[in-house]
Amino acid sequence: MALHAALAAALVRAGAGEDLAVGSPIAGRGQDGTVDDVVGFFVNMLVLRTDASGDPTARQLLARTRETALNAFAHQDVPFEEVVGALNPARPPGRQPFTEVVLALQNNARAEVDLPGAEAGVEPLRTGAARFELLVDVTDDHGPSGAPDGMTLVFEYRTSCLEPEFVRWLADAVVEALTAAAADPDVPLSRLPLPAPPRHADGTLDAVRVPAPAGAAPADSALHREIAAVWSDVLGVERIGPHDDFFRLGGNSLRAVRVAARLTGAGRTVTAAQLFTSPTVAALAAELERASTGTAPPAPAPIPRRPRIPRRPGRDGRTDTGQSQKEVPWT
Repeated sequence: MALHAALAAALVRAGAGEDLAVGSPIAGRGQDGTVDDVVGFFVNMLVLRTDASGDPTARQLLARTRETALNAFAHQDVPFEEVVGALNPARPPGRQPFTEVVLALQNNARAEVDLPGAEAGVEPLRTGAARFELLVDVTDDHGPSGAPDGMTLVFEYRTSCLEPEFVRWLADAVVEALTAAAADPDVPLSRLPLPAPPRHADGTLDAVRVPAPAGAAPADSALHREIAAVWSDVLGVERIGPHDDFFRLGGNSLRAVRVAARLTGAGRTVTAAQLFTSPTVAALAAELERASTGTAPPAPAPIPRRPRIPRRPGRDGRTDTGQSQKEVPWT
């Protein structure tokens, strides 16, 4: 709960808002012990909604987080899929709703294997593919006697979504939030002595990667306005920006078909599949511009041939797939 509150404090400082949803896996074995001796995977995903409004103190934020967590634990048997089905949020391709940020706590002692004549240990392997936009994986460390010996945090993130400088800042900010809250639990969130988040030259936060599509039409072109007007009518959203995601705004496959039909009826050649590959106004406009001028999309950069594919990640948790991680140990 303290880790959740510290992560929420850092996200608030980063400008993520005051109403935060953080996913949290739970073992799913209940509290009655009926499956204690059953081998299997029962993990369920809880969504913990954190209220950080009103500039609460660290103590108040922890109390809110505790209440939210206990309420979620009391209903931990409700499948995550049923929660999603009941709320029916926007479902962008390749993303799970409500779990852009996930905090996982591995609070069991690490398994040990005693082999005669051999030294054995457990070494975690990283897949090189981030499961969520941001996963904070926390492991309790134990000394040789089994006594608690600090924690290790691993920040795993999608490099296509977040900037590495921002994730490094977030890792430091979480640790600083824990340290500051322990020293003075009555300090308001706005006065926590956290490091300044990275910013661009114009003062905007350097956090989310929004690549500009190659060959894009001007952001206020007639084509942009035409696409945005159709999206606005189909989705029921009044204002649509050039980089707003169709599926994050509530789009789905049926609405994609309606958008394609509307634009095709207006003289554009558009398919529903194009909204999945170009889900923003800017990206779709760039694709239609290329089609109208006969310009082929830029060829992907060649992938250098390697003498062999590494059989497993290195000891630092990195592979050659672009996966970026950071470990922050403290005691």
